[in-house]
Amino acid sequence: MTQISAPQHPWGVACLHCGEVIPVPFEPALVTSSNADIEERGSGRVFLAWCPTCDREAPYSTVQVVRFESFGRGTAAAAAGAL
Repeated sequence: MTQISAPQHPWGVACLHCGEVIPVPFEPALVTSSNADIEERGSGRVFLAWCPTCDREAPYSTVQVVRFESFGRGTAAAAAGAL
C-alpha cells in the first residue's frame, strides 16, 4: 500500500481555478531577496504551477506564495480567512 506523505515545505499558492493550495518547492524570500528592486515593485518573478486537484496550470508570481498550515481540500479557504 502506498502512503502519501505531507509536503516537506509549508509554502504554496492558492489555485486560480479552484482555490485549493498548490505546494511550491521554494521559500519566496530565497527567490526575491536577491533583488531588492523586485520587492519594491511588488511584482516578483513568475512561475507556472499545476494544481493536482483540478488538473489545471496557471502562472503565479513569487509574491503570491504564502505559508500554509496544511495542504488538502478546504485549506485554501481556511488560509484566506487567516490573512
